[in-house]
Amino acid sequence: MDGSVSVSPSKCNKNRQFKVTSAQTHHWQQHEAGLIIDITGRIIECSPAATQLLGQQPDALFGHDVTEIIPELPFAQDTPIYNLAYAVFHSSDGQRMQHSALLANGNKIVIAIALSSAVMNGRRHITLNLT
Repeated sequence: MDGSVSVSPSKCNKNRQFKVTSAQTHHWQQHEAGLIIDITGRIIECSPAATQLLGQQPDALFGHDVTEIIPELPFAQDTPIYNLAYAVFHSSDGQRMQHSALLANGNKIVIAIALSSAVMNGRRHITLNLT
């Protein structure tokens, strides 16, 4: 067994199921805001707490580039290998990075982001835990 569990899709992603590690599932569903992006930076999953924190409707997040919400992240659609390397590098120290996030009303808030990577459905993805 690979230590992963299937989780039901959130409102942000109604048509897919992903595998995330048990620790991520428990931590995320209990209280933390989280986004999962593909290696091109597109949001493919979000927790209900993420939609609340960012003041966004799930449909406003799903399928959009994460830099539309958190413009300071250095992710780009045409640099998937760099995006993944950046996430892996910054996940190794366990530190949270401070970035500005754009709310639906146009205001900005400062959030702390912890990055990690995970394999879901045979593909590598990047997870962002937000506080």
